[in-house]
Amino acid sequence: MSRAREKVLEDLTAQGLVEKEEPYAHNVGVCYRCSHAVEPLISKQWFLKMETMRDLAMQAFEKRREPKFYPEHWGDIYYRWLSGLKDWCLSRQIIWGHRIPVWYCKKDTETRRHGDTEIKGQNFPASPRPASQSFGDGDMARGHGRPRVPASCCPAICSETTPERCPHCGGTDLEQDPDVLDTWFSSGLWPMSVFGWPGVKKEAERRRGGEAESYEATEDFNRFYPTTLMVTGYDITYLWVARMIMMGLYFTGRVPFERVYLHGLIRDDKGRKMSKTLGNVLDPQEIQNNLGTDALRYALLAGAQPGRDTFLTKDAFTGAKKKKKKKRLRILRQNLIPREPDGGFTIVFGAIFAIGTLKSPNVVWSMTTKR
Repeated sequence: MSRAREKVLEDLTAQGLVEKEEPYAHNVGVCYRCSHAVEPLISKQWFLKMETMRDLAMQAFEKRREPKFYPEHWGDIYYRWLSGLKDWCLSRQIIWGHRIPVWYCKKDTETRRHGDTEIKGQNFPASPRPASQSFGDGDMARGHGRPRVPASCCPAICSETTPERCPHCGGTDLEQDPDVLDTWFSSGLWPMSVFGWPGVKKEAERRRGGEAESYEATEDFNRFYPTTLMVTGYDITYLWVARMIMMGLYFTGRVPFERVYLHGLIRDDKGRKMSKTLGNVLDPQEIQNNLGTDALRYALLAGAQPGRDTFLTKDAFTGAKKKKKKKRLRILRQNLIPREPDGGFTIVFGAIFAIGTLKSPNVVWSMTTKR
């Protein structure tokens, strides 16, 4: 793209169409990993129609308030997001992930070029492939790093398992689509897949005019699905939580969890989300070694509010250590129980569990001392 801009400028200058040049500042999107500029590239991708799943989720929340969100205002935010939901682009041009379950017949084909396919000296229209890509010369698609996909006059083959031959022409030279599913599509199936969904295959039955496999749910699925509570950060409410809800309702008719608790994010002193990529994380083990476990716990708890971000610096843990010592002394003084007539006193340690000085919260320890 940068070379293309230079060529365009040269062409415009040669034609005398450039009036003036001046520098100006503007926003340029960059990759958060490598910091290179993100360039737009128009391409054809796989999309999932969301209308049916969206309506199921909206009805569940509108009529039954399922699931319940904590803090409650996130439920309204979730519902508004659903109401404006568009079709979902599923395909990704990366090297990891679940492959798109689509195959293409390579029998008597040439490589697709510029949207048309030349087969045996004749020009055929591009095959009905929703995710087809028009590639230029070379073994990899420019900007994508994905291999060329053969075009064929045979329709694309969608299958749960790798087909042995093309059902249209009988050819055995098949190639799977190089794209993979969006990570959040695979993750959306998590509440069901961990319990063995879709289950054990039963005898094939006729469904919707074709032959399809039916399944019997596993014992774990019947026992544990749906679960009771989902805890996660609010930043992936749309990416993950909403999609788990929609997929759960679509495939099982039930919301995958009764309640959703959304906590805030941990941010640094500049307001940036802590991440390994940015390198702005604080090592909890280092804090434990230098300031103690209680200081770590107290600082995290003191700054935690439902659905609100927590801003952490090393100073917060230093201050927490000082406050912890004062709080421990106050708790000890409040729990001194005088004993008569010997003048001794009993210290009850039960209240100290709140700041984590003892490991077992189910036992109250006491000891008797003399003045």
